Amino acid sequence: MSENTLNQNVSVSNRSKKHASDQNANFGKSAPSDKKTSSVNKKISEKSHNANESQHRSKKRDLNPGQESIQKAAPVRSQQHSNKKKRKSAGAENGKDVKNAASETNVPLSETARHRSVQQNTKEIRKRPKKARKKSKSGFSKVLALVLGLIILLLLTTAGISYVRFQKKLNSTEKLEISDSVLQYRDTVEKYAAQYDIEEYVDYLLAIIQVESGGEGSDIMQSSESAGLDVNTYTPEESIAQGCAYFKELLNALNYFECDIDTLLQAYNYGNNFIVYVSENGQKYDFDLSMAYAEEKSNGEKVQYWNIVALRHGMKWRYKYGNMFYVDLIHQYI
Repeated sequence: MSENTLNQNVSVSNRSKKHASDQNANFGKSAPSDKKTSSVNKKISEKSHNANESQHRSKKRDLNPGQESIQKAAPVRSQQHSNKKKRKSAGAENGKDVKNAASETNVPLSETARHRSVQQNTKEIRKRPKKARKKSKSGFSKVLALVLGLIILLLLTTAGISYVRFQKKLNSTEKLEISDSVLQYRDTVEKYAAQYDIEEYVDYLLAIIQVESGGEGSDIMQSSESAGLDVNTYTPEESIAQGCAYFKELLNALNYFECDIDTLLQAYNYGNNFIVYVSENGQKYDFDLSMAYAEEKSNGEKVQYWNIVALRHGMKWRYKYGNMFYVDLIHQYI
C-alpha cells in the first residue's frame, strides 16, 4: 500500500469518527425541540377546532336566519304585551293616554311600544280638530236652521195676515175714502158742476177723478179724448171743465133712453153708444151687458187684470176695451 493511500484511509476514518460524534451530540439535544413542537401543534389544533365550531354555528345561522332573532324577540314581545295590558288598565282608570299611563305604572316602554304610543297620540291629536269642526258645523247648522225657521214662520205669519186682510177686503162693503190729492179739486168740481147744472152729481165726479187718475197728472178726468183731442192734452182745470160737460151730455142721453145712473157711469168709460146698447137690452145696467159690450168691441181679446173688483167676479182678466169693471170701481167710493 502506498503512502498516499494510507493517508486517504486515515482521513476517511477520521471524518467518519467526526460524523459519528456529531450525530451523538445532536441526538442528545433533540428532546427539548420535540417538546416545543408538540406544544405548538396542540395550540394549532385547538385553534382549528374553535374555528370549525365557529364556522358550524355560522352555517346554522345561515340555514335558520330568523330563529335567533325570534328567540331574542320573544322576551321583548312578551314584555311589550305585558306593558300594553298595564297601560290600557292604567289609561282606563285615570283617563290618560297610553304614554302617561305607562309612566305612572312605571312600566318601561320598548322602542316599538313608544312608537305605537306616539302614533296613537298623533291620531288623537288629528281627530280633535275634526271633532271641533264637526261640533262647530253642527252648531252653525242649528243656528242656520233656527234662523230659517224664524224667517219661514215670519213669512207664513205675514202671508196669513195678508190673506185675512184680503179676504176681509174682498167681502167688505165699506166705502173707500177719496184721497186728499182728489179733494183738493173739490171747489173746482163744484164750480163747473154748477155751470152745467149737475151739482147733485159732485160726489160722482170726484169718484171719477179718483178712478181715472187719483188726482195725479194734468188730465185728471181723462176727458180730452171726449173732445176729440189726444190723451193728457188738458190741464187739471180744463180736464174738470170738459169732464163736467161730457157728464152733462151723458145725463141727457140717459134721460132720453130712460136708463139708470150705472149705465151713465159705464158710458163715461165706454162712450155714449153704450147707453144705446143698454136701452136695447133692458134699459138697466148689468155687469153681463158691460162684459158683452167689451167682448164685442175687443173681438174677444183679453188682458190680465189684477184688481179686487175683478176678483170679486172670480176673474183675473178683462177684455181689451175700456174697463168692464168701471161701475164697480166707482162704487168703491160712492
